[in-house]
Amino acid sequence: MVKIARELRREMSLPEVLLWNHLRPKVNKSCTIRRQVSVLNSYVLDFYCPHIKLAIEIDGHQFHAGQEVKDEERQRAIEQMGIRFLRIGASRVLKNPYDVAQLIIKICTGEILLEDLEP
Repeated sequence: MVKIARELRREMSLPEVLLWNHLRPKVNKSCTIRRQVSVLNSYVLDFYCPHIKLAIEIDGHQFHAGQEVKDEERQRAIEQMGIRFLRIGASRVLKNPYDVAQLIIKICTGEILLEDLEP
């Protein structure tokens, strides 16, 4: 899975690249965000904040038949490890990657609680 994660880092989708370009300069000791992280030797997360065990997934940038069901199964398996999910639409990232990055940073640093976000 590490090899696959490395490949995915080189082949990130446009929304992932735009978001990473805004997240990378902001990463510090209180807010570490990694991209294309392997978990459970079976899955790769788009982004991950280990400090608060948060997976950040960009939805809608790739579509495959049955993908929604696979995503739900994958999320349940990962949540059993105590990892929570923040799903953000690719269109939202494309419209304003800076604002999305700021939201993620505020969540990772505790300025905003994930539970306080509207679904």
